Amino acid sequence: MKVCVVGLRGIPNIMGGIETHCQQLYSRMDKQTQITILGRSPYLKSSDYKFESIRIKSIWAIKNKFLETFLHTFLAILYAGIFFRPDIIHIHAIGPAIWTPLAKLFGCKVVVTHHGADYDRDKWNGFAKFILKTGERAACHFADAVIVVGKSLTEALQSEYPKKAERIQHIPNGAFDNFSNDVSESELPDDLNIKPDEYILSVARLVPEKGLHDLIDAFNQSKINKKLVIVGSADHEDTYSKKLKSNASDNVIFAGRREGQAL
Repeated sequence: MKVCVVGLRGIPNIMGGIETHCQQLYSRMDKQTQITILGRSPYLKSSDYKFESIRIKSIWAIKNKFLETFLHTFLAILYAGIFFRPDIIHIHAIGPAIWTPLAKLFGCKVVVTHHGADYDRDKWNGFAKFILKTGERAACHFADAVIVVGKSLTEALQSEYPKKAERIQHIPNGAFDNFSNDVSESELPDDLNIKPDEYILSVARLVPEKGLHDLIDAFNQSKINKKLVIVGSADHEDTYSKKLKSNASDNVIFAGRREGQAL
């Protein structure tokens, strides 16, 4: 069986919740399934390579907050339908899901994973929120299956689309059962100048809906004798992320993106 995956930047070790989700999911699937991820060219190390048994193929993309996902998914689905001819196209997120009807035109089974109600996020303007909501509708009406990672959102969608309720299923994200168990204090990054039990950690993208501005305000008002370490970066550097990082000090540390043992 051939599965083509769209809607993400790529793998491995590329920033983003969907990217992490896909890296962990597909690396655990049956090795007899041929999985190809159609990633975005600005984020990939080469045009065509393998990670474990997964093929990652680069498809041209423009690095732009508003156009990147929309245009890349369109091109990726065209490529998949014309050249790859998969049995299943797996679309991640409701923005890319606006192209679900296009994927169906190629005769493929289509699965959409709904990672969250992005239209509720402050970073998007009214038109972008309309596109995201339209993508959600397209997924629920046209996909052969819709996987939703949130239980309450699953119930809301089943109620909103009762005729499609059987196709809308809740499958929560997994978590490592031994996360951090084998990490020692010596692996704390030297460049951050922090000590065990003397800091507060937040891991998040630098976007408004994560509320890091409120966290920094609360931390500064608390006068607590610890450091605040914020791990993460912005998908696209903008006014908000720049303003947020202007709060950096000896006690408010922006550590950038970290992974593996360092995280």
